Amino acid sequence: MIQDSANHPIDPAARAFWAATHPGESYEEAIARGQRARQAERDALVHVRPPSRTGPGHPKRRSIAVILAVGLSWLSYLYTYSCDKERFWTCMAVTAGTAATARAAHLPVLGLVPVVVWLVVIVDRAMKPAEFYSDYPNGS
Repeated sequence: MIQDSANHPIDPAARAFWAATHPGESYEEAIARGQRARQAERDALVHVRPPSRTGPGHPKRRSIAVILAVGLSWLSYLYTYSCDKERFWTCMAVTAGTAATARAAHLPVLGLVPVVVWLVVIVDRAMKPAEFYSDYPNGS
C-alpha cells in the first residue's frame, strides 16, 4: 500500500479515481491542501470562546426569578443559588419531609404545605429589591 506524507495509507483505487476526476492536481497536493484548511479552522476556533453566562458582570432579572418561582416553586432558588443556598435546601427539606410524613401518616391535609411553600417562594422572589438581581452575585 502506498502512503502519503503523513504516513496514511492511500488506496490505489482512490488515487486512480482522483486522477481521473481532477486533472492537473495530484492526490498528495489535495491531501496537503485539506490538512492546511483543517489546521486553519482549528487555529481560528482556538481564539473564539463563548462568553461566560454565570460569572460576575452577568446580572439576573427579577421578572425571570418570579416566573421561575411560579412554575418551579423552590427550584427557582437555583437561579440565584450562590446567594440562596439556605433557602433552597430548607424548602427542599420541608417539602420532602412533609410529603413523606403525609404518606406515612395518611394525612392529606399536609399536602397543603408544598402549596404554602410555593406561595412563600413567589412572594420572596417578588419582594426582593431590584438591586439584588442587578448586582448578582454580589448583591446578597
